[in-house]
Amino acid sequence: MNDSPITPLFGLAVAIAYVIQSDGKTSVQERAEWLTLFGQLVESGKFSKAHLATMTKTAFAHAAATDLSEFLEQLTPVLSYSQKISVLINLYDTMLADGNIKEGGHRVFEQFHRAFEIDKQTLRTIREFLSLKNDITLFTDANHPYNDDDFSLASLFREN
Repeated sequence: MNDSPITPLFGLAVAIAYVIQSDGKTSVQERAEWLTLFGQLVESGKFSKAHLATMTKTAFAHAAATDLSEFLEQLTPVLSYSQKISVLINLYDTMLADGNIKEGGHRVFEQFHRAFEIDKQTLRTIREFLSLKNDITLFTDANHPYNDDDFSLASLFREN
């Protein structure tokens, strides 16, 4: 779509756009997740509201017009290891924003995981921690297994 090199920030925006568009519907929670993440740039003065609106439009258009495998070939060499981890964390958090992971989002996430070659234990840690963060049933179900007094955060990160 564009011959300009992809920056890490724009790559993150496009990555999230792929997940949000993956099921053909954008939930209120996904929009809120987007604004929470990228709205920081406006609040800090790094972006104007107009710049954020342009980046949003461009990122979603790029995701719609570019095959995911082609995008991953462009993005992967541009990112540091920690940026790759951050992309995966933000993708997973966006997928959980509306309370359940849809098949399309899961497929997109898996393609990023494979392209970034992140080890399975790191991926499990991301999944477990964000699942705990987003599991509102902890507050509505007294019998939730994580509400047991023996629960330990360390148990989420042990290798099986």
